[in-house]
Amino acid sequence: MKQKTKQVSERISAQVLNKLFLAIKAGKINNIIKLVEQRGFAILDQSKTLNGERAWEIAIKKGHVASILIALYKKGLMTKDGAAQIIKIYLLDRAKETQDRLLSESSKNVKTALDKLKAHEDFLEIVNMAMVEMTLHSPIIKEQVFRHIACNDAGLVDRFLSNYPHLINATNEFGNLAHNAAIKIKSSEMISIFKKHGVDLNYIHRNITPVFAAIRQPNFVVLTELVSYGADCKKFSDDISVLEYGLSYALCASDDLMSEYIQCIDFLRQKGCELDYSRFVDWLIRIDSLDTIKNLNRLLEITGDIIDLNRLVLKVNNLNLSVVQRAAAFKRLDILKVLIEDFQLSPDLIFNDRSSALTLAMTSGELPMAEYLLDRGTDLQKIILYLPVIYQIFQLDLPMRIPIIKKILELPLHDRKTLLNKPGPLILGNDIDFKPKLHPDQHTLLQASIMRDDRIASLKNNTICNCR
Repeated sequence: MKQKTKQVSERISAQVLNKLFLAIKAGKINNIIKLVEQRGFAILDQSKTLNGERAWEIAIKKGHVASILIALYKKGLMTKDGAAQIIKIYLLDRAKETQDRLLSESSKNVKTALDKLKAHEDFLEIVNMAMVEMTLHSPIIKEQVFRHIACNDAGLVDRFLSNYPHLINATNEFGNLAHNAAIKIKSSEMISIFKKHGVDLNYIHRNITPVFAAIRQPNFVVLTELVSYGADCKKFSDDISVLEYGLSYALCASDDLMSEYIQCIDFLRQKGCELDYSRFVDWLIRIDSLDTIKNLNRLLEITGDIIDLNRLVLKVNNLNLSVVQRAAAFKRLDILKVLIEDFQLSPDLIFNDRSSALTLAMTSGELPMAEYLLDRGTDLQKIILYLPVIYQIFQLDLPMRIPIIKKILELPLHDRKTLLNKPGPLILGNDIDFKPKLHPDQHTLLQASIMRDDRIASLKNNTICNCR
């Protein structure tokens, strides 16, 4: 009997529903609140008319949905999360069911309701919560924004951003930001719209700001407009300036883009942007920008400058390195070949007494690089090591020993004696506990073998190379 009574009490009668629907149609907010207080929030959320319309759908159709939501929230009959869900399901989702519905005449009531809610101090945050949640779970809105950006439809993008302000920093399926997509199509009008909606023009995404994206295009008009709107053209990314970043693209640019790159670079120099060729070339080596390095001679055409790679000092960890040393340190044989063959740099170009390119190749086990440097005539007297060379050679693996010993055997006897007994400084100043692999007697024997006049015979029978 108790169970039957409970079921009857929970059942909403047709008479009560009729009262609810009449109150909603007439916009009688107090009557709606009274029914919700008596029957609970479910009366609004679950009730349907005979033709399947829900209470919230009738409220939207009659233009009373915003007033009802505000009144229920003020009375404490609805939480923030609950209000956000109603807005998402009945307003925002309803708007996206048909493409661009929110922007069409057929959805005036939806737009009016959203505008009224946004204007209410308590509901602006709730509407934004609903928008964020909807966009996170449905990429349709984001896709529409990016489609309208690609079509350069500034009016629609403006209206989308008005209704979905959180899309300012949204990304598409490729991870591109909306305002960077606008920069890509070179639309200054679109940039002004994003500025109007409060985009952060110094926002760092994928290690670059909008100014970096503009000079990469290049687009002189967009670049100057970004700077006029307050974008910082003196920011750094990955330790290089905007100007240096643009220069890396300009060096490989086609002739039809070159004049615009030059305009952009001249503009940035006038704005006081830094151009440090030491830092720039070091960055090119670090990021493996081989094509850009090959085109360094185009600097005169672009900036009016000429850099002497023979004298360019790269400062790394308080050391002064040459471009040859730096390329060897990064194990970049392809870049090393360009520097030596295209720019005619010496394989022994050294700005400190720590390590030559050959030393770096030997100690890092880069056999092809070591063989290349030896073939290019690197000076064996410049092998800078932390031990006498004779000891160091036999610390190398066998494949590394052979080309070094072959070159040593080609030296005159006097040079061999000087080289093999030559001590070197400690690498980078670190003390190393050296434990020779060879017995002192073996060392003496091998050193004597290298000094023999019939060195070719010694090499053939591997007496020297294979000794363990």
